[in-house]
Amino acid sequence: MDLEILPNRRVQFLFDEAHRCYLYGFHLACAVFCRAIVEGALKEVVDPDSETNRSIHDMIGVAVEKSVLTDDRPRCAREIAKAGNRAIHDSEMFDRDYSAEKVEEILTNTRKVLGELYRLPS
Repeated sequence: MDLEILPNRRVQFLFDEAHRCYLYGFHLACAVFCRAIVEGALKEVVDPDSETNRSIHDMIGVAVEKSVLTDDRPRCAREIAKAGNRAIHDSEMFDRDYSAEKVEEILTNTRKVLGELYRLPS
C-alpha cells in the first residue's frame, strides 16, 4: 500500500514508522505502532464524534455492525489489538509468542484493516 494514498497524515506517519520498526527488528515497537494505528483509524472512521473513549474492541464491534469491517478484517483488527496489548503489558510473553513472521502478519493485517477502513484500492 502506498503511504501517500492514506488520507490521514498521522496514520501515514505511524504506518511508515511501523514498517521501519519491523525492518530494523524492533518487533515489539512495530506491534505497538500497529495497534495505535488501527485504534486511531477506527476512532476517526467509525466513531469520530464520540465524546466517550471506547475501547478498541468496542470500536471493532461498531465497525462490524456498520459493515465498515467485513470478511476477515474484524479478526485482523482483533489480532492487532491482542499483539499490541501483549507488547505493551507483557514484553516477555510477546517475545515468546510473536516471531518475526508473526509480526510481519500483524503489519500485513494492519495494511488490510486500513485499506478497508479508508476504502483504498487493492
